[in-house]
Amino acid sequence: PTPLTAPHSAMAIGGEKGRGKGKGGRYRKVEKPEELASLQARAAAAEAAESTAREQEYKLREELAAAEAARNLARRREVSAQADAEDARRKAERGRDCMKDELTGLMSQLASCEQLAKEQLMHQAAWQAELDSLIISQAQAMEQRDQLLEESAQLEVEQRRHAARMAEAEAMAKKLEEKIAKERCRVDLLKKEVNRSLHE
Repeated sequence: PTPLTAPHSAMAIGGEKGRGKGKGGRYRKVEKPEELASLQARAAAAEAAESTAREQEYKLREELAAAEAARNLARRREVSAQADAEDARRKAERGRDCMKDELTGLMSQLASCEQLAKEQLMHQAAWQAELDSLIISQAQAMEQRDQLLEESAQLEVEQRRHAARMAEAEAMAKKLEEKIAKERCRVDLLKKEVNRSLHE
């Protein structure tokens, strides 16, 4: 459909001297401006609807083209996948015998690995037993060390007490020595007084 343009819409609707098209295909005279404005609005709405329809048609054609391209691509991929699957099947058939030989070799290797694993478990058990023994010995040594540390701490306490007693005894001895010295001085003075009295 051909879009409505200005000459086909406004001018055709307005016409010369305000003529309008009637029911019988003839133009009738438009007497009111409101009627002319309504006709122009309807023409503009028709043009907008036609433009929207064309845009939708264009989008649908683009979507259809994209869908066809995707379908063709999917067909090509399907053909390629079928060819790849056929090649893979042939390769699998050719490699089946080789896989049997490899499986036999792998089974032999698995048996060897299982034997090695058993031996490894035995060695691990022996190592674990030795480690447990070392841990027990270490725990006993740590216990003895703690006991020695406790005894050493007690001896230090006793040594401090003994040192305090010795210091107290030394202080008492010093006081006694001072007291004895004072008493000697008194005795000496008394002796001098006695001697003086005797000589007089």
